[in-house]
Amino acid sequence: MKNGTISSRASIVQRSKGQSAVEQSAYISRTSLYSDYYGMTYNRTAKEDLVGAGVLLPEHAPPEFEDRAVLWNSVEKNEKAKNAQLARSLKYSLPNEWDEATARQVMECFIKEQFVDKGMCADYGIHRSYNDKGQPNPVSYTHLRAHETGAYL
Repeated sequence: MKNGTISSRASIVQRSKGQSAVEQSAYISRTSLYSDYYGMTYNRTAKEDLVGAGVLLPEHAPPEFEDRAVLWNSVEKNEKAKNAQLARSLKYSLPNEWDEATARQVMECFIKEQFVDKGMCADYGIHRSYNDKGQPNPVSYTHLRAHETGAYL
């Protein structure tokens, strides 16, 4: 595996800003998901740059949370406050040299060790788009439950 630089950016998915954890999940997984809280379907299937996606759960999480729609609708339902922090959102720009298999392997291992093993549910997607010069721009998005799963079960 070639070495390269990884840069990152973190943000919070906030209800007070009109943001939806379900919408963010649809974006990173390039799927269509319905938000029970907002009564809307978020269809993010138009782009074809998805190279990998998944949901990783800690041992104590309910198995039905493997379905990202169930996971994030549960979060939106159980966070009652108008200013609720629904999720942590992390974006990693990955080395251009990494192929799809390497990106997925490295990111799944990193997410598991840094977040899932510490009790957080993680939803991730790896996108590979190309700039106008034809160079790859691989990016990994990770969406984390803002609190441990035991906090709202």
